[in-house]
Amino acid sequence: MTSLVRYIAALSSSAGLIIFAIAPLDGLDLVSSRLLGLAVIVVSLWVTGIVSPALPAIILFLVVMLFGLSPPSVTFSGFSAGAAWLTFTGIIFGLAIHRTGLGDRLAGMLLQRFGHSYAGAVAGTVLVGFVFCFLMPSSMGRCAILVPLVIALADALGLSEGRRGRTGLVMAAVFSTVLSGYSILPAGIPTIVMAGAAESLFGIVLQFAPYMLLQFPVTGVLTLLTIIGLSLILFRDGVDHGAAPAPVADARPWTVQERRLALILVSVLVLWTTDFLHGVSPAWIGLSGAIVCVLPRIGAMDAEAMAKDCDYTPWIFTVGIISLGAIIAESGLASLIGVTLFSLTAFEPGADGKNFATFIAVYSAIASVTTTAGVPPLLTPMANEIAAAAGWPILTVLMAHTLGQYVMLYPYQIPPILTGALLGRVSLLSTTLMGLCWSTIYLAVIAPLSFLWWRWLGMFV
Repeated sequence: MTSLVRYIAALSSSAGLIIFAIAPLDGLDLVSSRLLGLAVIVVSLWVTGIVSPALPAIILFLVVMLFGLSPPSVTFSGFSAGAAWLTFTGIIFGLAIHRTGLGDRLAGMLLQRFGHSYAGAVAGTVLVGFVFCFLMPSSMGRCAILVPLVIALADALGLSEGRRGRTGLVMAAVFSTVLSGYSILPAGIPTIVMAGAAESLFGIVLQFAPYMLLQFPVTGVLTLLTIIGLSLILFRDGVDHGAAPAPVADARPWTVQERRLALILVSVLVLWTTDFLHGVSPAWIGLSGAIVCVLPRIGAMDAEAMAKDCDYTPWIFTVGIISLGAIIAESGLASLIGVTLFSLTAFEPGADGKNFATFIAVYSAIASVTTTAGVPPLLTPMANEIAAAAGWPILTVLMAHTLGQYVMLYPYQIPPILTGALLGRVSLLSTTLMGLCWSTIYLAVIAPLSFLWWRWLGMFV
């Protein structure tokens, strides 16, 4: 780790400590000011990665409880969130896929489909990540299944841990299955939250086909192509088949453990894709599958593996992220930030380009504090006011929520990406680099082209 990273972490943490110590700040009460300082400390430690990602989460819990900044039900709300248990599911499935050898078998299938080159592996990974968006409603769940498979693929290609190519494959998998999901109506939690609020508040029911027509042909396609390009450029590498044994998944017979795990995974996928019939949360479906994995006699691996081989850091980290967002929202800090941002902006009827850019800027600014999942509950109720100020139909304002989700100034803003990176053992610095490069291209190229597409479709009249 470079001295520059340590310097940035120390400087950011010191700024947070000062804010915490001198609270209250002008315009904020004591609790909000202290939470702002604490958030700066915790997020800076997460982004720079100078300590284990679980440690800032534990610091968050301790400080909030010691100073009474939020009630316990809110402080530890991350433990009751489905996203956290999907991360836990991913840890168990990842270990099971590795220990049973199913990962090597599936990696062999991927190699046959996408060739033996690094570029082919990246393109294939991105394609698989996109296809997964139609199979699973939760981006956390998609990462839980996809990342272990990509790691097995990296091993088959001779891309050992620490290699740039291994990092590139994980980044391609995570970014593609999370970001491309924004162009598919039921494939992203922020979109689902917005759609639910739109129906309850305004009686507007978003439909799959019109939503995808608006979001996918330009934004979705360019997102996939950009992720492929960034993975190849930022993490350029070559495969080394001699560094790892060639996959023999198709030659050897299936073991009992592989068959059991395959049955469990297929069952979980089927239940995930039919949630509209049974109404069970993807989190509890995934958790049930993880429990079956370690049950004696019928599971795919022994229960002792949970104690000996599982790294629960991504789980604690996810709990911390969700809890921080809930704490900030409960304190009123997020709402205050949103109102302040809108008071500083000027939507103008007829200035569609300016309004388009302003909405993206406001959304991403709020997401930098609350994460993308925390923005829809704040912005959706304001849709009527924004529509009146911008001169847009209210449906356009609702659809524009998706455009702000793509911006990632640092990984904390999009928890599934950061959690997926941790599951793949990718450093937060590499994740931040990928996110900044992606956001630059998105804001400079993809968002303007999306605006032209929206205008051609008549969304602003």
